[in-house]
Amino acid sequence: MQQNTYSKSIDRAFLVLDILMVILVVLNLALLAFQMNFEYEWVRTHLQQWLPAFYYAYLPVYENFVLVDTCFVAVFIAELCFRWSVAIYHQTYHRWFFYPFVRWYDVLGCIPIGSLRVLRVFRVVAILIRLQRMGFINIRQWYAYKAFTRYLGILTEEVS
Repeated sequence: MQQNTYSKSIDRAFLVLDILMVILVVLNLALLAFQMNFEYEWVRTHLQQWLPAFYYAYLPVYENFVLVDTCFVAVFIAELCFRWSVAIYHQTYHRWFFYPFVRWYDVLGCIPIGSLRVLRVFRVVAILIRLQRMGFINIRQWYAYKAFTRYLGILTEEVS
């Protein structure tokens, strides 16, 4: 009975960690998208005109964006190392070094290079799939999932 309670508390801790990581990754991706748009002079000019308080509040983030993104990357790397150590402890994979190969999108997404940052979306997808398996969410009821499966069905029918 105590083992079952311990397992449930660990599952809850990982659930909280998954939700926190989804929030952080989505926040990071939104910040990256906004930063790319903030690079344009006309966007900065319009923001300065229409939302001067927001413009001046965001200006330090814009000027120190490498530091801000590095903080996100540090959290992502810490979470990756934590999950890797848990996988080693529980012997989730046949060998200890398999984890980075299985989670290649997490490893490459931690590299702060523009084109590899897109791989952070895969991290969100993987976490959402984990949350689906745990029964916390039901992705199959989401509009985006239904639309994706509908168009995937049409595509596979046309290809075949």
